[in-house]
Amino acid sequence: MWTVKQLQEADYGCEERMPGEPLKTLVVLESDDGRVCQFEVADG
Repeated sequence: MWTVKQLQEADYGCEERMPGEPLKTLVVLESDDGRVCQFEVADG
């Protein structure tokens, strides 16, 4: 089973988004056996 370990705004202020580009969220998941998966998804 995977557990959500962290949700965080992926835009750190140092990179500007292009016009119309969605805000992104950084998602960090951890499995029961210790594997970690990290990815960005469009917010909303």
